[in-house]
This record gives sequence, structure tokens and C-alpha cells, in this order.
Amino acid sequence: MLGQGGTAVARRAHSGLGSRWAIITSLALVFVAIAVRHPAASPPEGPAETWTVFDRPGQFITALCAADDTLWIGTEDKGLWRLDLSADPAKPDAWKQFTGKDGPNTEHVYAIAVDAAGRVWVGTLNQGVSVYNGREWRTYGVLDGCAGERVFALAADRTPKRGHVWIGTDQGLVCWSPDTTERGAWRTYTRADGLPSDQIYALAVDPRSGRVWVGTECDGLASADLPYDKWTCVRAQAERSGDEGQARGVGVLYRPHGPLPTAPGLPSNLSNDLLILPNGTVVYATNYGLGIGAEGGRRWTAWQGLSKEPFENYLRGLAADARGGLWLATRHLGLARLDLATGAVRTYRTSRPEEDAPPPPPSLPDDYVFDVAVTADGDVWAATYGGGLARLRGVLPPKSADSRSVVSVNPQSEIQNPQSCPSLPAPAGPPSLDELNAMLADLAKVPFVPPERQPPVVRLDDDWLTKGDWLGRCGRYWACLCAFVSPQDYYYGTSEEAVKYTAMIGPQCEQYDSIRYWIHWLYTQNPNTLEMPTSYLDSRVQRGLTTWAVNRRQAEWDDHGEAYPMSKDGPQLFMTFEVPKGEFYLSLYFFNKDGHTGNNRFRDYAICVKGGKFSEVGYADTPTDEDLAQFHRLPTVARARVRDFWGGVYKRFYVRGPQWYSLRIARNHSFNAILSAFMLDPVEYGVGGQIHGVEDGTPSRKDVVAAQTVLRDEYARRRADFLKRFTPAVSVEEAVERLASELDWAMLRNEAWWVENSGPFYTALARWYRARLDPALAKDSQALMTARLASCYYRLGLYRPWEQGLRLLDITTPRAIHRSRRWNAEKGRTYTIKPQEE
Repeated sequence: MLGQGGTAVARRAHSGLGSRWAIITSLALVFVAIAVRHPAASPPEGPAETWTVFDRPGQFITALCAADDTLWIGTEDKGLWRLDLSADPAKPDAWKQFTGKDGPNTEHVYAIAVDAAGRVWVGTLNQGVSVYNGREWRTYGVLDGCAGERVFALAADRTPKRGHVWIGTDQGLVCWSPDTTERGAWRTYTRADGLPSDQIYALAVDPRSGRVWVGTECDGLASADLPYDKWTCVRAQAERSGDEGQARGVGVLYRPHGPLPTAPGLPSNLSNDLLILPNGTVVYATNYGLGIGAEGGRRWTAWQGLSKEPFENYLRGLAADARGGLWLATRHLGLARLDLATGAVRTYRTSRPEEDAPPPPPSLPDDYVFDVAVTADGDVWAATYGGGLARLRGVLPPKSADSRSVVSVNPQSEIQNPQSCPSLPAPAGPPSLDELNAMLADLAKVPFVPPERQPPVVRLDDDWLTKGDWLGRCGRYWACLCAFVSPQDYYYGTSEEAVKYTAMIGPQCEQYDSIRYWIHWLYTQNPNTLEMPTSYLDSRVQRGLTTWAVNRRQAEWDDHGEAYPMSKDGPQLFMTFEVPKGEFYLSLYFFNKDGHTGNNRFRDYAICVKGGKFSEVGYADTPTDEDLAQFHRLPTVARARVRDFWGGVYKRFYVRGPQWYSLRIARNHSFNAILSAFMLDPVEYGVGGQIHGVEDGTPSRKDVVAAQTVLRDEYARRRADFLKRFTPAVSVEEAVERLASELDWAMLRNEAWWVENSGPFYTALARWYRARLDPALAKDSQALMTARLASCYYRLGLYRPWEQGLRLLDITTPRAIHRSRRWNAEKGRTYTIKPQEE
């Protein structure tokens, strides 16, 4: 755990027989239904089973896509690879790595799909989706059609008459639909359209009907049929959902006395993968086992057949073979094959040499399998997270008559003729007059709701772009850098008073145990590690401890979970904090800095935000069991999940004060629970990103809030008159002007709605302003267009283009102001030099 120069300080801180047979019968019917489509087969004949491990793609394989004679391989740190299955993989020519301008513009790939025309779609860490047509690549970011910067899942409908590509992002579900020119159209679905969550972690499309299945980060499943205007949601029972921790049996299925570890319903709401079998059965991989949706997903059975420990049934990926086998990529137990005809399970694990024994034969190189694929030649490929890419040969007959059905489960094919490549999708263009008028009509439906009647907390989109470069972008009002000056936290910002908070671990711990304050890297250049505030950095430079180039420190709270078995529920990180009067963005920063080593790979947290204060503990105490019971009694106001954060992520919420809130970061059977920072930023910050109390002439936050209150009261008195203005515009220019104005009014009359739903509106405006921004414009017109575009960038969290716009307007950016602070060692205080832009 401890890095070079690191320190750690522990600190106390702030049933019945009928039910049994019903369950057994339910799963039996599922197996029988599948067996009808896949009759049981005799053991395959052919060569003995053999494993081969390939080092070329790297150690950390995150995605596989089998496409005829090609295997596409996504990695963490080494980009995208293509393996020619018709060639000898021992030869370098069989492999091709796509990087830089010749690839998907990322080193981290988390999803791959091939569409009906043969284009390859690649999901990235924070650049949206990249597409390859056999000749060239193009990346589609937030303004190009892909609503979210982080892509978790991809699914392609290979039926030519449809041809949709579905993209699961951190900001909604995106559907790209081809038109007659194959250039296509983009549409985004969010909670406003009926989805249970905007964070989409798993996708699958039924090739027969086009029905799409969506797995959310922690809110279960949703599905819809053409024309995708009505979503049906499915959730696990509350005691399995992960919502209230595992202390009360969360994740543990009801187990009959018979051999089948099953129960009706879903095993969990924490989604990892989805698969549609040829007979329409839906298979759902979760943190706590498998969901099998018979009758096209109308009747669900939960299955935990890998281990008696529910968390060891953690499934990452799914694939089906032509003999009725379902392959399961697991986090702890290697690769498993579930025979869908008999229910029998066979596992493949890492072989470890015994002392004074001959070396074992080659085997699966690591028991953490991220994904699995079955190719048409009968080979099974395992994407391990730490051991590289592995191939299992001999378990299925090669080139059998029915092996092509493997491709029909997930039918994909590589572009075979680069000379006749399909065109790349066109990026989303500026909105039309009809689209703008539809948006104006949607704004007209937003009701006026007094602030005290609005939701106190709203789950917002993630921020995967900012990473450790937070100065001037997040935490401008107040930031707590956890354990930054261990055994203390470091407070930062321009707030007039400190935010009150207490951090602790749960009572499910050993006596005298407490929260850990870790500093892993005192000084580092890792871009995912949070920057030091420049005044503090200056003090370290003056003492000769570091340089201006080595300007980051990796520190965090730790629940000390590494000292307990993963089967234990807890200890967990708990926090209670007071939000000042007003509306704020709350950002929690996570970075899995050692996530490529040992058990540190096993981190997947469930976040629960509660309304109210659950404990009066001080710095010298830990919460009691009664405190924990009080936490569970508080109303849950938001949930989130943190998974695959090798690249740092800010989990974001809208919170309103004055009010106390409580928060739990559940270890969720991970190695331990960690947090690097939590930050607050007022919602009312405008395009300039005001830093109250820093620059002369900047209005105080109190003055800004007072002005907004006057406007809100004025709207409340005249809202009937305002609603009359929502009539169709007669020109695009008029519609754009009105849309920008009405968004400002929507913020005043229903801020909770605005923070959750305004993103698509600002995206449309940004596309229009960007298309109209022309150097030939008059200076005043160009400045106005630049200012409006910068405002949209700011509202969308696109901080770098926002700052570029401010510089074009000769406005000093908040980042430049924050980076201009220095430390006066003689007077022991901070001062500001002339701001310098990057």
C-alpha cells in the first residue's frame, strides 16, 4: 500500500417448501427453454485443451470483440489492438496496434462493437466514441453526438434495416441511426425519457426484434422496443440492491435446501454486462451473480452458482458458444462455463506451482477476467486484468457446422475491403428550426417550483476529463483535500467560512480501529493525482522539497478495509457534512492510483447520499451501531457507483443548503474504500467562473444570490406572462436567442430540473454557436459569439475550451488566478502575483 516517501496515520475522526420448489422449477424451465434451442451435446472430440498467453497487447485487457477472422482487443494503457485470427499469432504481422492519429485517440479502451456496415466503434475513457471504417478514424465527443465523454458499453444492431449503434455513457444512452446516406443521426436518452439512470454500464440488442436492453450503474435494467419511446424498468429487491450495505444480507440470495442457488428476480442492481441468446433469453451479469430473463426478459431468475460467498459471484463479461454454453468472466474465480442445458459449471483458474513439484501446464494467467469472447473457430479468449490475453483451445470443436451461430449471437464482421469502406458517421450538426422549437416547447413544460420544494440532491454526470487538474475548475468555493497534510486534511477555497464535516469509518471494525490518512506519493507528476494548491506548492519549493514541475501529491482517506477479508461488510467510509445556504455542485474525487497491482485491482464502490445528520461524533470517536442504524433510517436522496477509475473521476451531485447531509462510500467487498477530495462550487457561477473574494470588482456571492432571488420572485409573480412567450420561433436566429434566455429563466424557476436536464439544450446551442463562429465576422459579433460559446462550454463542464474562450475575450481565467497564488514565508500568508495563463 505504501509508496515511496509515503506516510500513513490512523486517526479517529470527525421460506417454505412451496417457495423452494417454485425457485427450482423456475430455473429448470429456463434451462429447458435454452436447451430446446441448444440441445445437450456429447463431450467435444478433438485435441486436448491447451492455454496460450499472449504478451503483445499488454497485461490489462479490458474489452474483446470477435468478428469473423478478427479479434479486436481493448486495453488499459496500450490502446486498441487487432489480431488476425487467420494468421499465426506467434508472428508480429498478425497483430496491429492503433495509436495516436492512426487509432481511437486514447490509450484506454473499455468497449468495442462492429456495426452492420462493418465500422468498428470504440469506447474511450474520456474522449467519447471513436469509429474506424477500415481506412480512417474519427472521434466523436460531447458536441459531435456522443453525449458523454466516458463510454462504458457499446452494442450494434446488425440487422441492415435498422443498423442502430447504442452507446452507454456517463451522461445518458446514445443511439446512432444510419440514414439513406449512412451518415446517420444521433439521439440521446436520459432519465427525462424514462431511463432509471443516466450512467449506462451494459448494453445488448435483440437481433430479431431490435429490442434494446440497458444496464445502469446501480439502478438495474431498462428495455424498450421500436420506436424506443417507452422504457420498462426492472430492479432487484431492496435487500439485494446494494442500497443499504451488506450488513442485512444484501447480495445473499435465498438458498433452498436443494442444489440450485437461485431466487426469483434480479441478483443485484449493479450492472456489468448483458447478452441476448438466440432464443431471446436475456442474460445479465452483476456484482452478485447472474440474472436469467426467460421469455424475452419477462420472468427473471437470479443465480449464484460459483461460490457460497455472494461477492465471489462478481461477473464482468459474458459470451455464448454454439453448444449451449454460457461463458462467464469473473473478478475472483477466473473463467467459468455454465452449461445451459444441464446447469453444470466448469471453472478455469490460474495454476500455481507447488513447492518441489514440476511446473504445471499452461493455464489461465490471472483469475481476474474482464471479458470473454468465443470465436468461430471454437477458441475461447479471456481478457485478464493483470495477466494479459489468453486463448483456450480444444474445449469446443474447431470449425464445426454450427460454429457460425457464435457470430449470430453477436454478429460482427470486420471491414474486408478497405477500397470500398463505408463512410464515417457525420457528427451531429447545428439544430434545425424544428428542433429548436421543440426544445422551446419542452422548456415551456418546466414548472415553477419554489426552492424549498425542489429535490435537495440530484445525481449529476461524471467528470472524467478534468482528472488532477482541478485548480480554478473545481473546489473554487471550498475543497477538502483528504489527508493532504497527514494527519490533517488541507482546506482550500474562497468561502467566507469553513464547511463543517466529520469523516470516519463504520463500526464494523476491530476495537480501536479508525480511518487512515494516507500519503502515498509526497510529490509526483501523475496527471491523475490532484495538483497542490500553488501557495502550498510554493512553500515546498522554497524549502527545496520539490520543483514547480513536480506539483502533485497523492493522498486519501482509507477505511482500512485492506486489513479485513473481502467477505466482510465494512468498515466503509462515512461522512456527515453541512452545506451552506444556497445551491452547490458537490464533487467527490477518486483515483485508483495503484489499481494495477495485487488486490488494489478490486475496487468497486457504492455511494449512498442521505438527507440529514446521522452522528454527533467528534474527532476522537467512531460511530456506534446505533449511529449506523440512524444512517439507514435517513432518507436516501442519491446513489452512485465508482468502477474502473484507473483514470481519475469526479462523482458529482447537486446539493442544496443550508442542510446537513450524510454520505457512505461502501467498500462493496472491494480491497478498501478510498477518497481523495470532496469539493463544493456554487451553481450560480457564470461564464467567467467568478471567484468571490479573489479579484477586485467581483461581486460577493451574497450579492449574486440576492440578485437571483429578486429575479426568481419576479418570475413567480409574472410566470403566466412568461409562459405566453413560449410560441414557435420563426427563424433559427430567433430560436437560438430565445433558447439561451429561457434556459436562464429555467434555472431560476426550477434549478433542480435545470442542473439535471439542461445539458442537451446547452449542447445544441454550442453546436450552433460553433458552426457560426467565423473569423470573417465583425469583431463585436465574433466576441459575442465567443462569449456565448464559452458559456455553453462552462455549463457542459468542458473546461479547457471554456478557458480558451475566456482568453480570446481577454478575461483572466479562474485557473490562472488560482495558479498565481504564492506563499510568503516571512509573513506566513498567501499573496497573489499577476495571473499567468498556461
